[in-house]
Amino acid sequence: MGAPFEDLVQSFTKDLGMNSTFFNKRNVGAESLPFYPRMVPTEYQIEVLGPSEPERPQPVRGTVHDENAWALDGVSGHAGFFSSVGDISILCQMILNNGIYNGRRILTSHSVSLMFINFNEKFPGDEHSIGFELNQFYFSGPMANTLAEGHTGFTGTSLVVDRASDTFMVLLAHAVHPNRNWSSNNIVREALGYWVARSLGREVAFPS
Repeated sequence: MGAPFEDLVQSFTKDLGMNSTFFNKRNVGAESLPFYPRMVPTEYQIEVLGPSEPERPQPVRGTVHDENAWALDGVSGHAGFFSSVGDISILCQMILNNGIYNGRRILTSHSVSLMFINFNEKFPGDEHSIGFELNQFYFSGPMANTLAEGHTGFTGTSLVVDRASDTFMVLLAHAVHPNRNWSSNNIVREALGYWVARSLGREVAFPS
């Protein structure tokens, strides 16, 4: 038997010093978590989706927002990952360092290169590499290009790593509070890409 998924992830984040990154295994009551004061509330989920939702304190705070990840005891490959801007920045910088962080190799250079190769060429506009989307304006704004990989989360989070300019940007937003219906924060993601591009000296138009 291989190591549990969450143990593999914890080993990886530990090597990077990402000490504020974790899964809340078994959906432990949030107030008992040492990170709880730093964890923002998300959605009044029962009010939005009805009484069939799990009976947990509202608004959801400190346990995974995603219903499927909640059903999987808080640990899954698609949701449930708690972190901070500082920790995600470490991950991004390691990628820009071609797999090395703080003098230690975390990933092979080949693995990092696979993150910037489009393996979805038959579907133009939907470029995907290993683990990331590529060249996506909706969350990268004017930073979008074929060497800009990124990932988003339903609660409003996103990261972009631009190999072309040796730049990354991290946004941990709050798009499902008080509920998922109020708006989309893609314009915020695009605006962040605009200001980062301008800071790099690029002449770009503000997203419409």
